[in-house]
Amino acid sequence: MSSAMDLVDIAVSKKRQGLFKQAIQFYEKALELDRQSSIIYTSLAKSLYLDKQRDRAVISYLMGLKISIIEYAQKISLD
Repeated sequence: MSSAMDLVDIAVSKKRQGLFKQAIQFYEKALELDRQSSIIYTSLAKSLYLDKQRDRAVISYLMGLKISIIEYAQKISLD
């Protein structure tokens, strides 16, 4: 079984080839393995945007941003 980051690597490759729908599928599979990765959400958002799925792109981007803010808040509370 592939790790989430392995699936992200494949998604990035597909996105670079202009295969946005395939990239989206791989990002979504990666999210099934790791729902707490802001990088996966924001990368998915870019592919959704390029595939003209603007509403879904915004939602995915906001999910990634939310996770990033929570991680940052946890980090500064530990300092």
